[in-house]
Amino acid sequence: MDMGYRNTNWAKKCPIYMFGQNLHQSCVHYGIIKIIITVKESCKIMEEKRQQKQRTKAQNSKMMSGIKCKGSAIEKQLQAALWKRGMRYRKNVKSVVGKPDICFKGIKLAIFCDGEFWHGYDWQNRKYDFKSNKEFWIPKIERNMERDKEVNRTLEDQGWVVLRYWGKDIKKDTDKIANEIQRVYDERKKANGKI
Repeated sequence: MDMGYRNTNWAKKCPIYMFGQNLHQSCVHYGIIKIIITVKESCKIMEEKRQQKQRTKAQNSKMMSGIKCKGSAIEKQLQAALWKRGMRYRKNVKSVVGKPDICFKGIKLAIFCDGEFWHGYDWQNRKYDFKSNKEFWIPKIERNMERDKEVNRTLEDQGWVVLRYWGKDIKKDTDKIANEIQRVYDERKKANGKI
């Protein structure tokens, strides 16, 4: 039985191919065909990574321009959790400094959902991960981080409470974050006499 793995482009770089032509038959005989499928999938991933490195500047530019600045999956996930709790908010309010992802304007509560790449999560270690165009990316992300601090200071000076959450934390434990936001929301409403 031949699955045709020797006739594909990835086969030449695939570890299975390197072990010899009769490996597939012996694997079927011993009932470990799943290993071949897993290795085949890993070889496809290797090929995709190789192709990613060969993108042109125009292709990279087009891909990066398609990244959303609002309405991301992490924002929607957190917004849905807050909506379920009966908390009504506004999204990306232009009249508020920094255009918070979630905004309770009446009680001056601003919430930002920060993506790890764009906002410099673990920056002291991650900034050395860039393989190309370092002179562009490092200052850009450092400026984003500085802008985040400026927005926080400005809003706090105007009497706002600012909450910032990393995307990975929102994905991992949305309920915990929504509970924290609700606690601050309730405190602010009580302080403003809106309960």
